[in-house]
Amino acid sequence: MMWEALCAAFEEAHADYYQVQTEGDQEEAGALGVFVPHRSFLNMTRKALKCPECDRRYLQPAITELTGITHGESFAIASDALVCPNCGFKTIPVEKMGEFALRISDAYREKYQLLTSSRIRDCRLDLGMSQQRFADYLGVGSSSVKRWELGQIQDKAMNNLMVLKTDLDAARENTVEVSTRLKQSVLGTGRTMALSGRALSGKDKYAVRRTK
Repeated sequence: MMWEALCAAFEEAHADYYQVQTEGDQEEAGALGVFVPHRSFLNMTRKALKCPECDRRYLQPAITELTGITHGESFAIASDALVCPNCGFKTIPVEKMGEFALRISDAYREKYQLLTSSRIRDCRLDLGMSQQRFADYLGVGSSSVKRWELGQIQDKAMNNLMVLKTDLDAARENTVEVSTRLKQSVLGTGRTMALSGRALSGKDKYAVRRTK
């Protein structure tokens, strides 16, 4: 039941599957590619598992490099894995799948300067808010906050909103930028009104033509 609960939580947080591209020893086993849907692990036990690729040796626990794909991009990370000493087949233990998916998501976030799952949680806790209160604060559903903290990648617009509503320095910078833009807009509007209230001089006519 614990495994099923883990997979259910993983499924909720990650709507799509992760393709795990495993690279074995080129001389011994060659490069292997395995598509790993998380439900395939439900029937696994904690006993030694025989390699599903060569069916000759039992998978051994090891730390190795695995590459996860999310949003069409690949990210390689060192991860706990089960490795076949005969053919080089590699896969992720079921108890590590959620962690692996989360780390792949955070690698993507770091590349594009998005808040990571842990950073979102820290920002929420810094404000002393529950997931529900934080969701209300942002104007989203509580399930969205839960998914972001579990690993689902937020879009850029929502990321910017979270930054503005949780980071005081970012909020100040945004206030200065908005104030500057509003002043520029007011000055531009005043200039237009002044020109429309009198006959245009030669220079004014030339300027209007240049701005059209």
